[in-house]
Amino acid sequence: MVVKNIGLHVGGGPNDAKTKAPLQQAVEKRFEAFRQCYALTDGKKSGTVGADLFIAAAGGAPKVRALRISFRGKEIRACIETAFGTVEFPSRQVPVVISYSLSFTPKP
Repeated sequence: MVVKNIGLHVGGGPNDAKTKAPLQQAVEKRFEAFRQCYALTDGKKSGTVGADLFIAAAGGAPKVRALRISFRGKEIRACIETAFGTVEFPSRQVPVVISYSLSFTPKP
């Protein structure tokens, strides 16, 4: 299974590569947790997940404010929410809300 970033929007801030890079790197460190969530599916379908995450200026784990998920089931939903909630973001000058999206594709 392949998991990859398909979108990142930084609310109220620049949406350039320099601003997004540390946020993407933080989430990428948790890709294994997202892969474990995908294991809760039948493993045959592609899908997407997205979340709005509040990140305090001090960084650390975000608060998951909204979750969008194309897979069905309470277990995978809870797993994805937990995975996003355990990302350790770097500190910033100000708090921020980001929208982050991932795609999941089974290996051929």
